[in-house]
Amino acid sequence: MFRTAQQVKWDEQNVRDFAIEKGIEKGIEKGIEKGIEKASEKVKYQNSIEIAKALLADGIPVSQIAKCTRLSEEEVAALK
Repeated sequence: MFRTAQQVKWDEQNVRDFAIEKGIEKGIEKGIEKGIEKASEKVKYQNSIEIAKALLADGIPVSQIAKCTRLSEEEVAALK
């Protein structure tokens, strides 16, 4: 079937537009995934802080709290 130069041009433009659209979609998906990951890390950190505060209130040594919560001893000591 004979195709005009204009049809070929449109087809090429459609392919470029489709590729750009898919690239944007993939970028958005990756951005959302990273955002969720960072939010999850922040929640875990906040939970560790709350646990450390409770353990400090119960008189547990800073070194033990740091080991259990995976916070540094400096972070735990700063909560006092």
